[in-house]
Amino acid sequence: MPIITIERPYESHNQKKRIDVYINNAKVGNVGVDETVHFEVDEGKHSLMLKDQWPYANTSIKVDVSNNKGKHFKMTTSKWHNWMVIIGILIISFSSSLIAKAFNITSFSRHFLLVYLPLIIVGGLIIILISKTKKHLKLEEIPPRE
Repeated sequence: MPIITIERPYESHNQKKRIDVYINNAKVGNVGVDETVHFEVDEGKHSLMLKDQWPYANTSIKVDVSNNKGKHFKMTTSKWHNWMVIIGILIISFSSSLIAKAFNITSFSRHFLLVYLPLIIVGGLIIILISKTKKHLKLEEIPPRE
C-alpha cells in the first residue's frame, strides 16, 4: 500500500502544536513541530490538505500514487504573516497620531473611539481578506529517504 509522508521541520516562526492533515476531505491526523507522519492510502489519485486555525487559505494539492509508490512532502510555513502584524501595528500607530493631530483630538477616549477603533477594525478586515488569498502552509514534494 502506498504511503504519504509529511515531514514538518522545526521553524522558529511557527510553533503551533498541531496542523490538521486531510486526505480526500477526511481528517486523517495531524503533524506537530519537528515531526514526521505517515498515512497509508489506496493506490490512485488523492487530495492532500493541511488546515490551520489561522484565517489563511488552506494548502491543498493533488497526489498521484497510481504506481503504488508513496510520496514524501516537506511542510513549511510562510514568514510573511509575522511581518504583516508588525507592519500593521506600526501603520495603525502612525496613522492614529496623524489623524489625532489633524483633527486636534486630545482626550484619550475620543482618540480611541474616533481613531484607534476604526483603524483596528479596517486593518483587521484588510489583513483577513489578504490572508484568505495567501497560502500560509506550504507542501513541497521531496525524494523519499531510503
